Amino acid sequence: MVISIASGKGGTGKTTIAVNLALLFSKGTVQLIDCDVEEPNAHLFLNPSFHEVTSVGIPVPRIDESSGDFIRVYLKVEDGRISAFKFLTQGYPGAISTSSIATELAIGNTLEEALKLTDNDVIEAAAGIPARKTHCRILAIRELHEVIVHYREKQAEESKRSQQ
Repeated sequence: MVISIASGKGGTGKTTIAVNLALLFSKGTVQLIDCDVEEPNAHLFLNPSFHEVTSVGIPVPRIDESSGDFIRVYLKVEDGRISAFKFLTQGYPGAISTSSIATELAIGNTLEEALKLTDNDVIEAAAGIPARKTHCRILAIRELHEVIVHYREKQAEESKRSQQ
């Protein structure tokens, strides 16, 4: 049985209901997955045993102030290579299409290779972009580079903590 408690509004009691249902059905196998983006706190009400802990960051979208376009990038890195590149973008169709092109250029590359990708690589892969839309092309690549830098910083912090 799968039960999902979901709502777009905060403060409606989703965590309370989910925790109580998990406790009610705790005689069997129960997985409570708290996907609250801002404040995952269901664990405060339970006594869980964690099998794996992964450090995560809260992505902040890059906003092009001249157009209002924005992008938020999510990467999955496996064995030093980008295995998944997802994005959430809002803006002109050019921003969306160039973001999609950036995913195709980055997936499968090492982090070092992805850092070498440029705005011009996106333009070339798109077979050109009108000059008035050039601001669109920079969102995904620049955000990709920032996410990689952030990922490396987090990896270095975790490595430093584990050595202490």
